[in-house]
Amino acid sequence: MSLMASSSILVLCSAFSADASDPVIDLPDVVVKPAVTPDVMAFDLSPSVAQDHIHLDPTVFHIDRSLPEVMQAFPGVQVQKTGHGQGSPFLRGFTGQRTVLLVDGIRFDDTVFREGPVQYWNTLDPESFAEILFSPGLRSASAGSGAIGGVVELISSRPDPSSVWGGALRGRFSSAERSSGGRLQLSGGDGAIGLECAVNLRSFGDLRTGQGVQTQSGYGTSGLDFRLAWNSGGVDWTVGHDRSRVDDAWRTHSTIYGQSFEGTMIGSDLRRVLDHRRERSILTGSSRDPGALDHLSWTFSRQFQSESRDRVRADGRRDVQGFDLVGIGFSVRAEKDNWSFGLDSLSSRADSERLNFAPDGSFLGASIQGPVGDDSGRDLVEGFVAKSQSLSSGFESHVAARWSSSRVFADRVADPASDAVLSMDSSLDGLSTSAGLRWTSSKRPATTLEGRISTGVRLPNLADFTRFDVARSDEVEVPAFGLDPEEFVGVEASIREQRHSLSWLFTAYFTAIDGMITRRPTGDVIDGGTAVTKQNAGDGRMFGFEGSLTWSPSPNLKWRTQFSAQRGDVATFPTSEDVSVNEPISRLTPALLTSTVRWLPHGAPWHLEGRVRWSDLQDRLSTRDRADTQRIPEGGTPGWTVLDLGWGVPLDHESSIGIALENVFNVNYRRHGSGVNEPGRNLVFRFEQSF
Repeated sequence: MSLMASSSILVLCSAFSADASDPVIDLPDVVVKPAVTPDVMAFDLSPSVAQDHIHLDPTVFHIDRSLPEVMQAFPGVQVQKTGHGQGSPFLRGFTGQRTVLLVDGIRFDDTVFREGPVQYWNTLDPESFAEILFSPGLRSASAGSGAIGGVVELISSRPDPSSVWGGALRGRFSSAERSSGGRLQLSGGDGAIGLECAVNLRSFGDLRTGQGVQTQSGYGTSGLDFRLAWNSGGVDWTVGHDRSRVDDAWRTHSTIYGQSFEGTMIGSDLRRVLDHRRERSILTGSSRDPGALDHLSWTFSRQFQSESRDRVRADGRRDVQGFDLVGIGFSVRAEKDNWSFGLDSLSSRADSERLNFAPDGSFLGASIQGPVGDDSGRDLVEGFVAKSQSLSSGFESHVAARWSSSRVFADRVADPASDAVLSMDSSLDGLSTSAGLRWTSSKRPATTLEGRISTGVRLPNLADFTRFDVARSDEVEVPAFGLDPEEFVGVEASIREQRHSLSWLFTAYFTAIDGMITRRPTGDVIDGGTAVTKQNAGDGRMFGFEGSLTWSPSPNLKWRTQFSAQRGDVATFPTSEDVSVNEPISRLTPALLTSTVRWLPHGAPWHLEGRVRWSDLQDRLSTRDRADTQRIPEGGTPGWTVLDLGWGVPLDHESSIGIALENVFNVNYRRHGSGVNEPGRNLVFRFEQSF
């Protein structure tokens, strides 16, 4: 606690000492604003040379079947897949609760996110967005509670009222995934109002891996979205709605249909299937002339999430459980001179249930709660301020602070010891800060050095306090009251060189962990699984490096390599005894490297790509990793090397295609911590036709 407080004071003192009359510094090129987001985005509040972005081009490799897989285009990102329809990106060693996802500036509601990997990012179709922004590292001051591993922002295109009417049809087909699907989009305007609307539909069959077909791994997705944009009274308005479904996504590794990998065990369930629904509605206003301010924007939002899980155990017992979550959000953001400030709020309410059935199908009754407490919710309110400053001799500073406050409550929580009905109500708050200093030499303007110190908090959510459900293989997580905020202190240093034909970026980072909420066995057995509770026992550290190198020896040839490695350990309780030991952080990301060459023949419109993906052996395992025998082989997850080839061509100004042969040599491999193998040799065809 003293480390967190001291660091916060240091950051704030350095933050606000500069003269407010100095001009605002230019933000890095990665910050673009083609979208419905407020013009003051999380990336503006604490810009970094380590930020990255990708435009979603259907002719290149990184347009994958799901949002988590698209994230693999960024250095250091590892995607864990519990099932083929469930993926969770690890950002600098953290995932789920300890990352923040923004969708057009709106926090993706994480009220019910459990500890560890979650499947909810898979409910967002990457085809629905124009760009993805990624800022790795401790970003709680700019993005909010829980942005420990990093923040990701999805950017939608904004309808242009002056555009002519037209549309686009995109498609993707894959052999190993046995998938087909696409997106049909229409857009245009009448001079006053712009409209963009689209529908998505995809079907995935049983996955063919390097060792054969993984049965019961297929699923389906569908979605629609629309946006209207207009200007009235000097205010740019945008209203939008989008919704999506993920149907019949199996958690295959826990069932008898699981595929053993390097000796992993196969589950005993006869069925474990998840369905998801998601909706989002927004109203955004933005004014460039709001009186005394330079800029003012505001957003109202409503989010809805629904999850249903159908499980049949080996003895025929069946339970159907799930939740409905509704979140109402409001954000206001403003700029004045070189200051940015504002308020974010999200008020969420959850209904949760579980229905139990005997092997003969007869109804046994409803449980007190589903996966989280019933009649429950969270109110999260955050206020922030940020300042960018040009200093002398090529120095620039970026500082930010955010106060986060939450109330979590539940009227119906099951007591694991007595089956009594409990209730809980907890109010918590915390301060996150960030201070960065950037230097560009006047003699060597191609070189930029940057250092940053940040403090961050993660306020416990509804799942931390009330979750009563399967945690990992053969574990049952039980409710735990009395939790405190997690606290983190991070330092990072980056160097970037940008020359005519060569550019590179290298970042080293260290994150100190104080009171991270970790699971520990209670010694009890519930429904055949080891009961685990939670407490603020995880003191530890995470450190590593990541970088990229891009070389263009000619206008027709481009080579890019990105790499990362990390280590981390945290205090854990391997058994129910009150004995703490330091162990590797669970599911620690192995060393990764991706190298891509793109060749554009002179005078030809098409391009060729070759890509090598490599992952090291990960044998740094915690006690709970070693016990996760359905997903992690004994001795760790083997390393792997995969070759991909691709060809892309714009046929004309209205159409383009891309063809890729992924995993050319049909390597049988699995990403660390996953419950399903990766696709084997995979022919992927993508196209886009405008009209």
